[in-house]
Amino acid sequence: MKYVLLAMVVLLSGCGPVKIARINADPSRYQNRVVHVSGTVTNSVGVLGTGGYQLEDETGKIYVVSRSGVPSRGSRVTVTG
Repeated sequence: MKYVLLAMVVLLSGCGPVKIARINADPSRYQNRVVHVSGTVTNSVGVLGTGGYQLEDETGKIYVVSRSGVPSRGSRVTVTG
C-alpha cells in the first residue's frame, strides 16, 4: 500500500503546468496546493533579491511574488508554488 501511495504522489507531482485561466476561474481549487505555471514574464519589479512579476500564458495573466530573485521581462519561466 505504501508503494501505491508513493507512485500516486510521483505521478501527480509530474503533471504539467496548469493554465493560468483555470487558476483565475477557480482560485479556491488551488488553495494550499502545489501548482506549476509556465509563461512569459510581462512585467517585473525587484529590490534586494525580492519582488514580484506578472506571468502570462496563452490563457491569461497572474502575479507571482518571489523571495529568491525576479526574472527579467520577456523571460520564459516555469514557477512552482
